[in-house]
Amino acid sequence: MLHTIKCLANNKLVYEDITFHVDNLKEAEYFVRYLKDLGVIATVHSYKDGKAIIRRIHQSTTDKISNFLNGGLY
Repeated sequence: MLHTIKCLANNKLVYEDITFHVDNLKEAEYFVRYLKDLGVIATVHSYKDGKAIIRRIHQSTTDKISNFLNGGLY
């Protein structure tokens, strides 16, 4: 939690990187499209040697903690 607060205090996004083993980049991009259909904000951060790093943005957490840091009672 402290890491999250420090990131937001420095105007950085709150995210989680997840490593997936895939056959190719196209497969990783297809998975990200599927996540977006489910309402998850995600991107393919990197791909190398069959490993894709998917970055999931935690928008709700970002919004709530940013509000607290700005003096809100959210």
